Amino acid sequence: MQPGGNCVVIGLGLIGQLTCQLLNASGVRSIGIDIEDTQVKAAIASGASFAWSRNQEGLEQLILGATNGYGTDAVIITAGTSSLIPWNSAGSSAVTKVK
Repeated sequence: MQPGGNCVVIGLGLIGQLTCQLLNASGVRSIGIDIEDTQVKAAIASGASFAWSRNQEGLEQLILGATNGYGTDAVIITAGTSSLIPWNSAGSSAVTKVK
């Protein structure tokens, strides 16, 4: 990751919150995603550039809008779950605009 880049963080528990803060301190725009609205609100309060619920309608379009249509440079999964949903959604979180 380089300053000015964009990174999606899936899972906004303690590690996800810290990851967003470290990304922001490094000049990387963090975009948090979690299933809990309280974690999403905490991420925004602690400095995440953007954060949404995983169930948010039009999430891919929101990510494209947050990145000025460029999509994300990386996805970091910090979710603590045995579910494969974070892994399966990582690809769609890293959307890029086809020109």
